[in-house]
Amino acid sequence: MNASSRALLVGALALAACTKTPPADPGPSVSVDNQGPVLPIDHPPIGGSGGGTGSGGGSGGSGGSGGAGGGGATGPASSLGQRLTVAQLKASLPVILGTDATGADITWKIGAANGFDTRAQALGVPDYIATVDENLEASPLYVKFMNDMARDACGRALTAEAAKAQTDRPVRRFVTTTDTVASNKAAVDANLRFLKLSFHGVKVAPGDDAPIASLRALLDDVAKGVATPPTAAAMTEGWRAVCVALLTAPEYHLY
Repeated sequence: MNASSRALLVGALALAACTKTPPADPGPSVSVDNQGPVLPIDHPPIGGSGGGTGSGGGSGGSGGSGGAGGGGATGPASSLGQRLTVAQLKASLPVILGTDATGADITWKIGAANGFDTRAQALGVPDYIATVDENLEASPLYVKFMNDMARDACGRALTAEAAKAQTDRPVRRFVTTTDTVASNKAAVDANLRFLKLSFHGVKVAPGDDAPIASLRALLDDVAKGVATPPTAAAMTEGWRAVCVALLTAPEYHLY
């Protein structure tokens, strides 16, 4: 074979190599079909309760006709709930509990200091030195401090009510200091419905007893535990327990 023939052969081989189809990439990829975006094959399912690494996520099986490892027709699930920030908690107390006898906003106090400020770092507020994001985990320490907060703030609110007109009271709006479950159940129930709306934003219909039944039982049990029959002081302790229960309930802290 002369030099000219050899050059032609090399050129033909090079041309054939350039036009050869490359092998398919077996790695993860994102493609789109007529059902919408398809997740990479190694991505966990985000829709429905099925899914996996098969040909798609169903609504309860090991795979349907969707894309590889994808979700069902419902699409991505919504984000989980989160708790209030410390700033939101601090701002919420005066809105619900009002002011004390001096006109100052009712809040959580540890001695003379604001409890939210004193316990800020323990509650997850960043110091912008070691941390820059607020920790919104409802940890056991957070739950403990919120119990302390509720007991202190509710006590201050009930003390302040002594100098307020009944229409301005944040806790005992529709009851007198001596009303009990036995003597005036209608007023007690009306007050519990008011508190559910004030603390949790839940409007309880007049004929709906389920949302307030446990609170009414708590009020009665605590009051009778202090004195039988319940006195005015015993009823104050009962309403304090109801206030604490509402302030420490998940409905108050999570959204």
